[in-house]
Amino acid sequence: MIRILIVSCLLFSPLVSNAYSSAHKIEQILAEMTLEQKIGQLMMVGFGGREMSPKIARFLTSYHIGAVTLYSRNIVNTSQLTRLVTGIRQAMAEEIQPFVAVDQEGGNVVRVRADVTVLPGAMTLIMAKSAC
Repeated sequence: MIRILIVSCLLFSPLVSNAYSSAHKIEQILAEMTLEQKIGQLMMVGFGGREMSPKIARFLTSYHIGAVTLYSRNIVNTSQLTRLVTGIRQAMAEEIQPFVAVDQEGGNVVRVRADVTVLPGAMTLIMAKSAC
């Protein structure tokens, strides 16, 4: 029993230490942010176009946007999508990196089909569960 406890402490103490360190870092970042930056972090936006432009980059950085959603109007294929996400991240290199989401609901709403696992839609999942 004592050996298990010692091994557990040795295995998990770095995780607790890292969690504390991360929480402390987050608190420090928040303390240094302006109200405008904090509000921007709450915003999730979409935009037109399939590549980063200076205009979009200015918008994202000037409002300190916290998240970007990409729709079919933004996506051609996976390599183009990779370039677009890289462009978003590079444009916001001096900001907190945004959460980037793709409107990929499954079922009828599938923006990316190649090189990914396409999950079934909610209706299919519900029907499969009720059949069990």
